[in-house]
Amino acid sequence: MQLIQHQDAYSFNQRVRDFLMGNEALHHAMLSQCYAITQAAELLKQCHDLLTLESNGEVIGVAINRLSNSVSISMLNGLGGIDLLVQHLKRHNTLSMVNAPTDVAQGFAQIWTQHTGQPHTPEMTLSAYRLEQLASFTWAVGQLRKAAVADIPLVSQWYAAFCEEALGSPTADSQNWATRQINQGHAFVWQDGDPVSMGCRIGQTANGFRVSIIFTPKEHRYKGYGKTCTAALTQQLLSDGQRYCFLYADKNNPLSNSMYEAIGYKLMGETQSYRFATAD
Repeated sequence: MQLIQHQDAYSFNQRVRDFLMGNEALHHAMLSQCYAITQAAELLKQCHDLLTLESNGEVIGVAINRLSNSVSISMLNGLGGIDLLVQHLKRHNTLSMVNAPTDVAQGFAQIWTQHTGQPHTPEMTLSAYRLEQLASFTWAVGQLRKAAVADIPLVSQWYAAFCEEALGSPTADSQNWATRQINQGHAFVWQDGDPVSMGCRIGQTANGFRVSIIFTPKEHRYKGYGKTCTAALTQQLLSDGQRYCFLYADKNNPLSNSMYEAIGYKLMGETQSYRFATAD
């Protein structure tokens, strides 16, 4: 088994694409990052390492380590490659986080702590979903539209609230985020008279976008707006020619998971994050 470090974003993307496409939903964040770094040199500069684990000329694992020392790891065909990754990544002294399929993340976090003394704490477990065709259900009243420049203050407010509720952490750049998403045509709102819910498309890959940042403010909840906004955005992407839509959901939120499954999203696997504290 070999660990190979890649310098060129395009050749790295070509090398890992088929392996990651073996489970496009589970690897969607990595695939979209691989695509993004081939399009923008500044994004490549944010990556310490583009790594493949290979055996007999075949890719058996992929890892991307960003400047924040937050590493993403793919599925591994056997967990023996974790030791190679740990030995390589130790040269950066510390890590802040690992995200990977559940078994890989757990194995990596344990070995990293043993080697470095950095304690690890589990964070969010995400269910990875894929949809090819919407299921039938009764939609809420209203219509989907792209968010406009006039919506920046509202989308900014809703994004800040989403970060607090879903991620448990405030964000300092919600207005910049909202401005960027709206200017790029990625943010959508469900409107029933007034805007009542929002969703975004993010992370383009060969077969589709990920539907994300689904948020309905408290005063508009339990009316089907969030479910309908998700379905309408999904249908819009499929109608625009995407083969699939993808979605990540907090495993510990049964309400959202059941909602996405009712729309037609199928569970394709789970990823786990661990945060590393500074060693004493």
